[in-house]
Amino acid sequence: MHAFPVYFSLFLLVFGMWRDLQWRFELQGVRTRHITPKPCPVHMPCEAPAREEVDVVMFVPSPIPWEDRRALVTRQFLREGWNRSQVVLLYVLGTRTGARLETDLDTGSVHREPGVDYLFSGCRDHGDEFGNANGTSGTTCKVYQACVHIAKTFKTKYVWRGADDTYVNLKLFVHDMMAFLPRTRLHMGFYRRADDVQQDLLLSRTPAVQRMLSLYQYGGYFSGSGYLFSGDVAEFIGTLRIPPHQLWCEVSR
Repeated sequence: MHAFPVYFSLFLLVFGMWRDLQWRFELQGVRTRHITPKPCPVHMPCEAPAREEVDVVMFVPSPIPWEDRRALVTRQFLREGWNRSQVVLLYVLGTRTGARLETDLDTGSVHREPGVDYLFSGCRDHGDEFGNANGTSGTTCKVYQACVHIAKTFKTKYVWRGADDTYVNLKLFVHDMMAFLPRTRLHMGFYRRADDVQQDLLLSRTPAVQRMLSLYQYGGYFSGSGYLFSGDVAEFIGTLRIPPHQLWCEVSR
């Protein structure tokens, strides 16, 4: 008469272990396919998705119509034959336009090359709108969203901000330079100083943004066709709870 509760308890234990293994197997498959993981079952603790380990992530902000530019960068990247654990190329595109980012863009025309990652962000796809508080630089927003994505998806040593009209010599960097660089708190590039009044940095060109930030001019920023930072810096930027238009990691004119 007392055997039933014992057998029933064993059944629940085995069933729970089986469901745990099944869930872990499904979750691993989801990670491999880079699909958003399913919600955790009520009777099980939630596991954070494992981040993909890679040496370098090079992200490239690019407007949707600039297909020809991306093709040149992609061709060179694929020609070098990187393993995914070495280098990942990530294009960051915008999906919005309009004065208040109210218009969705068609992303179906974007050619997606196998072996390359694509991030379709909610950023303005191209340009700025002066005098509009919502006219955040499309590039600045994409840089911020790239860092958010990298912080969630990758466990990387270094991050390159690339461009769609130039190409970083990744072979030189990976094989000759990477071993000599610091692994933490690294941010390298051409730094545009703002230690004096500079006309193109004045916020008077964008009165709504000037009122919002209560500043006279923008601060210094890294510019040019590319810059480098360590993975912990990308994670720091990507986990900040601030809007992209208040981020000074890059200002694009």
